[in-house]
Amino acid sequence: MHNLSTGSSLNGNKVRVVTKWYANLTRVESESGVQISRVGYGKRMGGSLLFTLSLIKKTVSILRSEDVQIVHAHGTIPGLAAIIGRLVTGVPFLVTFHRTNDLSDISSNEMRNCCMRIAHKLVCRQADALTAQSEIFAKTLMQNLPIGETKIVLLPNPVNMPGMAHEKTRQTGGGQVILFVGNLIRRKGVETLIRAMPVVVRRIPGASLVVVGDGPQRVELEKLAAEEGVSGRIAFRGRLDESELTKAYADCDMFVLPSHSEFFGVVITEAMSHGKPVIASATNGAKSIIKNGECGILVGIGDSKELAREIVHLMTKPEEARMMGMRARMEIESRYSLEHVSNRLQEIYDSVLQGELVTAYE
Repeated sequence: MHNLSTGSSLNGNKVRVVTKWYANLTRVESESGVQISRVGYGKRMGGSLLFTLSLIKKTVSILRSEDVQIVHAHGTIPGLAAIIGRLVTGVPFLVTFHRTNDLSDISSNEMRNCCMRIAHKLVCRQADALTAQSEIFAKTLMQNLPIGETKIVLLPNPVNMPGMAHEKTRQTGGGQVILFVGNLIRRKGVETLIRAMPVVVRRIPGASLVVVGDGPQRVELEKLAAEEGVSGRIAFRGRLDESELTKAYADCDMFVLPSHSEFFGVVITEAMSHGKPVIASATNGAKSIIKNGECGILVGIGDSKELAREIVHLMTKPEEARMMGMRARMEIESRYSLEHVSNRLQEIYDSVLQGELVTAYE
């Protein structure tokens, strides 16, 4: 959302963002030409309900007092606020879903998700348009929601292209480095990567793995690394700030994302933007980004043997890996750069306002 707001501002639009407040943040600030208002009461009891009511109140207030042409809601709760805002002021809105649980809640049969399923369906019926990061995600939306393809438009997540000046800062002469970035949860499949490491280390003695991120599976993964005899080759770095993460991308030789499922895969595009070859399990998200064998390599989901084989292959073919990384960066520049996606978003806004939506399949 941050990149989309910044890109829209750079296109000459006045952008107002209303989002959730937490105790360590200010209520109002301006960043990159975007005015940000934070509402709600953090994580206190009843915080979600209070946030929803505050969001609706603030949204309607802005729509009444300012010359707003369109609302872009990111998620179901903001979508509800946009519905009420349109009822009061007539301002159209589109909605973007970012998280996989936005959809899993819809298909769940558990009673506790009943209200959220109803809210999802209401937002989708009322929205003037829905954006999808890929054609695969668009098809998933149609399968799970009461909408047709005429409401869905393609809008990939944008990437801030790093300058090519980000060279490796680690000492030369060391072994090759594999990087993983993501939450340490079972869906990310990090155990598959750890199980591949003994084979990689036997073939490439200096190889190592850097794991960036944290989560409930961390202790289990550290234990698995010890059991596999590779704990000395794996560094669990935890969460990194933006500058540290940029350095981690610059210092690695390849990026690996062994997820069991992904609707998109922002970290794949980030790694590719740094000119790094990517090896990813063949999830729907990875397949929508990576041209297999050209700007990355797709492997079977959960297949540690195939993963190890492809890692070793790239490590023993440095020129092939370098060219793959260069093609990866060119792919991101042409399809996912902030400038490209911001221009596409402006086209979508204009088409919604003109009532001539250009859908995902036109």
